[in-house]
Amino acid sequence: MSGQNILKCKKCQLEITNKIITNHNSDTFHEQCFVCKLCSTPISDPYFTDKETGDFYCAKCEVIRNDQSKPLRESLGFCSLCYKYFRQNEDILTIDLERYHIGCLKCTICKKGINNEKYYREKMTSKLSNYCCEDCFEKVDKCNGCNSMTLGQTLLAMGKNYHANCFKCFKCSEIIKPNSPYSINKQTNTPSCQKCN
Repeated sequence: MSGQNILKCKKCQLEITNKIITNHNSDTFHEQCFVCKLCSTPISDPYFTDKETGDFYCAKCEVIRNDQSKPLRESLGFCSLCYKYFRQNEDILTIDLERYHIGCLKCTICKKGINNEKYYREKMTSKLSNYCCEDCFEKVDKCNGCNSMTLGQTLLAMGKNYHANCFKCFKCSEIIKPNSPYSINKQTNTPSCQKCN
């Protein structure tokens, strides 16, 4: 057998001398080794692979398996971004009382993963908040009202950028809506609404 490639079974690591079964990852198996973990029947398409254990499941048993783990998955909760359930013992990123899979939450600018320590969040312009890593935060435009980044629609007033909800009267704190009249206090360089003029 020298000089020849010996095919080994991915599961039992023994040489394959008869029928070869190849899965989607090009791994090779004995026919009797490539079976469903639950019912032990030979695997055929479609089949499912458990990412944690590497075990294979036929389509019928995958349905059973999901039904069995549903209460556990619901008790663990789901990611606020992709809405997929968390797995048991999975690392979870918690930010502002919302929970995410590690890797789901990314910087809006550079697309690198956001960690739990150094991030900035823009809450004003969209239902789904924009997040920014510390490095990119130094480069983006900031709202003059809240000093948060302005990645969505902004209001240009007094030569500065504002979130629409951040441009407020200095005296009464009412939001000054776009195209509404306002005056500027020359001493403090702050806006006042028409009511407080």
